[in-house]
Amino acid sequence: MIQIDKDMIDKNYTMKDAIESVKEALILHENGKTQIPVRTSLPIESKQGTCLFMPGAIESMNLIGIKIVSVFPQNEKKGLENVPSQMILLDGETGYVKAMIDGSRLTEIRTGAIAAVATDLVCDESVETAAIIGTGGQAPCQIEGILTVRNIKKVNIAARNYDKTKLFAKEMEKRFKGKFHTEFIACRSVEEAVADADIINTVTTSSKPVIRKNMLKSNVHINAVGSFRPDMQEIHEDIIAKASFIFVDNLEGVLKEAGDLIKPLEMGLTEKSDIDSEIGAYIAGKKIYKDSGGITLFETVGFSALDLLVANDILIKAV
Repeated sequence: MIQIDKDMIDKNYTMKDAIESVKEALILHENGKTQIPVRTSLPIESKQGTCLFMPGAIESMNLIGIKIVSVFPQNEKKGLENVPSQMILLDGETGYVKAMIDGSRLTEIRTGAIAAVATDLVCDESVETAAIIGTGGQAPCQIEGILTVRNIKKVNIAARNYDKTKLFAKEMEKRFKGKFHTEFIACRSVEEAVADADIINTVTTSSKPVIRKNMLKSNVHINAVGSFRPDMQEIHEDIIAKASFIFVDNLEGVLKEAGDLIKPLEMGLTEKSDIDSEIGAYIAGKKIYKDSGGITLFETVGFSALDLLVANDILIKAV
């Protein structure tokens, strides 16, 4: 069995690689070539935690696997990751485990990649300003994904702690220096960060909305990344009610897990029919996106076809 850690992923696999892997996964899923059960979410209430189990298979590629993700917010106090994860790949011929891949880095890069694919689909080439809400483990790859598909001049960053936000902005300046010509701005508030943003990525674990419609420009694209439980909500329902275009990565998963859409649906502010489709329909060429202006929103909870393709490509490159 091969074990692949974060360093090995970073040395051999790029965001551009991940974007191509994600596109392939979306096309396979759209064409019915994947077996993707909705993930199992197991609350661990005594630890304020959640364990997520995401199995999947793509028989045409001999791919079988499961990703295990634990969300334990108290780990930080113990000097541990809040979201430890492992991806287990099985041999499609025998069912034996053939690789264990660091699931945290895999999740970060494939989530950044799918937000990049969504951004590339709906955002004009002229956009220049992005906002990232949240500075956790997912945030750097969210930034890298956007910068990979658009020539962004400025990234506004906001989070709960301004001192940490300033440190994070400096880290991003250092991380992407020489690769992108982008300025990273630490903002004191979410309102300040999103006021002039053309693209907004929310990557928090908030149970209350972090952005409302009155904070936004009239034309803006939102990648809603953080909500993965019905009780989590980053996007206020007034945005969902007025959005001109809503699309998702996996409709079944989103309607079961994403509070961003579940809550306004329950309130009667929007209907299931207001969700245009899964993004795979556009990537597979079955639908053509037509820009109608206004607020566009992409809701992603992730699903195992993305993990399988990205993990397999990481393994191939590492070997």
